[in-house]
Amino acid sequence: TTAWEVLQRCPSITLRRSRVVVPLFLRFLKEEYFTCFAEDPSLLDMVRCGVFDMCDAASDDIRNERGSGGENNVNKVSPRTAKRRMEMFLRVFSAVSSPRQLYLHSKLLTAYRILCSAPDGAVANISLSCILRYKQAGMMPYKDRIEKFLDDRLIRDELAVFDPSASAETIDASHRSEVVPFLVLSLFGRLTSKTKGSKIGRDSSIARRSAILSFYAGLSPLELQPLIYLMLRPILPGKKMANFAQQMNAALTSTRSDIAQSSSSSSSSQQPPQFLSSEDL
Repeated sequence: TTAWEVLQRCPSITLRRSRVVVPLFLRFLKEEYFTCFAEDPSLLDMVRCGVFDMCDAASDDIRNERGSGGENNVNKVSPRTAKRRMEMFLRVFSAVSSPRQLYLHSKLLTAYRILCSAPDGAVANISLSCILRYKQAGMMPYKDRIEKFLDDRLIRDELAVFDPSASAETIDASHRSEVVPFLVLSLFGRLTSKTKGSKIGRDSSIARRSAILSFYAGLSPLELQPLIYLMLRPILPGKKMANFAQQMNAALTSTRSDIAQSSSSSSSSQQPPQFLSSEDL
């Protein structure tokens, strides 16, 4: 643990050694975290978006770095330990101020976006911190509000004053195709998270879900396509879900011209998101 704390405090080391640290993280995701949480539908998204494509090469890099080819056994860990290690890895990456210099940075960004839809609030929050480090132009104007959406104490109040509809112009039209899919995914994690404990906590969870559903109601049908995918993920087999996503992509692409015509009064028309591509997750 001490070594990872050093990396958190000295992100320059993470940058210099990213060809070791990043493969370690990818191998951890595939062989430890999702072994403990094999029922997590996010695993299918990780596979579909190619997050694990480099895992074999990553293992070779790790063995070469250690100078040993015999460490092939994967130690089984408890779910609690896996979650703690996940948070540890994400904190290391969230400390890096220039993540585009990391090895396989685009795959890391895809993984962060998928993890933002996790019901685990801690994982979602740290993943958000990692995403914001990329300083994407469409995301930064809404940084403070997005952070509040992932805070159980502030989410209801923020959703009450945030109108996501295109007519409200709360989100700039040129940013909608980047911001809205991310909000749909990240809020889905808060929608499905379960609150244990007192009746007050359960009542707060119900109120939070109602606020999130009201937020979704302000989006257009096209912008809700990622939500449909997330809701059907646990039900349909992986191949059918891949076909479903491809069909949604085709449908969204074919309607781009219709949306442009419907917003002719605006200089920049609303662009529907590419459905669950690695760019939108």
